[in-house]
Amino acid sequence: MKKVLVLGCAGSGKSTFSELLGKNQGLPVVHLDSLYWKPGWQASSAEEWDLVIEKLIHKDKYVLDGNYSRTLKVRLKESDTIFYLDFPRYLCLYRIFKRRILNHGRVRSDMAEGTKRIYSWYNTRVLIDSVNDGGLISFYYNTGADYLIETMEDLHRIKADKVIKLLLKVNKLFPEGNVPTDIDERNEIISSWDDEETDSKLEKIDDQFYELEEDLEKRIEPVIKQLMNNY
Repeated sequence: MKKVLVLGCAGSGKSTFSELLGKNQGLPVVHLDSLYWKPGWQASSAEEWDLVIEKLIHKDKYVLDGNYSRTLKVRLKESDTIFYLDFPRYLCLYRIFKRRILNHGRVRSDMAEGTKRIYSWYNTRVLIDSVNDGGLISFYYNTGADYLIETMEDLHRIKADKVIKLLLKVNKLFPEGNVPTDIDERNEIISSWDDEETDSKLEKIDDQFYELEEDLEKRIEPVIKQLMNNY
């Protein structure tokens, strides 16, 4: 175990786990967030980020902490060990809230608005990561779609209407367009989609999502900046 990736949603404990793993195995730990974000919370360009990743993956040993789905395939190819931290959404959100409060020492009076921004960022992040993990159907097949309505509201908040239209296309595949909030009910319906026509529809929707992904990432960048400024 020399080239390790640590993946998982925000608040899952990736950074803490990475530090402990690095110390235990004698591996240098790299937190990708610290390299991606420039002073003033300016994001690296795609070209800059590709160069950073290219240099990192050719090192002899490392623990890379962070998702960054666009370059994930390259990192997966070079790694020999992958840890994916999969915890319930409520626990991850709790950790995010707790971290913000502890890091800044007090709860601001505008916490309610800040909470909305956290949800907007978090739900959108879960959607992006789910799609990159196995297509848009992965979002519905896993716990992401437990919060489908909230996710669509958050997408509307950041004006990602084209992505909402793609979700609505998938929703129409469910009986009467109603997506169950219960994961077992959803999966029972999804398991019944055993035909080429549905598979073809989902593939086309995935392709359309991938075309919108870069724009969606840019739309949540201001949310992150606002969070940092207001907590």
